[in-house]
Amino acid sequence: MVKVSAYSGWGDIIPPHRTAKTAGDAFVSGGLNQLLLEGPPGSGKTSAAYALLYSRCPDLHKTPSDIAYLNAAAYRTEHDVVSKLDEVRMYGLNPTGQRFLIVDEVDCLASVAASTLKGKLDSLGSHVPVITTTNHLHKLDPALVSRIKTVHWNRLNVGQMTSWIKVQCAKAGYSLKGTDLATILADGTDYRKVIQNLAML
Repeated sequence: MVKVSAYSGWGDIIPPHRTAKTAGDAFVSGGLNQLLLEGPPGSGKTSAAYALLYSRCPDLHKTPSDIAYLNAAAYRTEHDVVSKLDEVRMYGLNPTGQRFLIVDEVDCLASVAASTLKGKLDSLGSHVPVITTTNHLHKLDPALVSRIKTVHWNRLNVGQMTSWIKVQCAKAGYSLKGTDLATILADGTDYRKVIQNLAML
């Protein structure tokens, strides 16, 4: 079985294009503090978000509770947003003292919740790095989008995904057989499907 770690570092992620790599590098170095990853389902946006945070603050592997995660598809109310914002204002357990925020599927937030998030982003300042993701950029308030560096996160092409698969197999000590790639890529380059297919080897 080839098990892929969802919380790998940024160096283990293959960015889909040069702009994505440049923005990711800037976030890891602290040059950027807020990112919006937008792209189709299955492109690996959430995994990339965790990888970015774990590279920006490697001690998060020891203090994962310092990441406040909100899945807006399930928790979309203003109360949910305020609760997470209160959480990230607390002192972090890692040596930086920071907390970090991921808002997944931010387009699913109720309108008042989205307005609350938009109004509070500026006040978070540089102390709380924030990554949001969306499958539907056009559904977001332009005022919210304007506050965050937006990066299109499309699916990897077959060549890029093949390189990533080979790295994952090598890390797991698995030697790819002749028919393996066809099996792994049977569902295309959908990140979630590729992970599932890898686990079945």
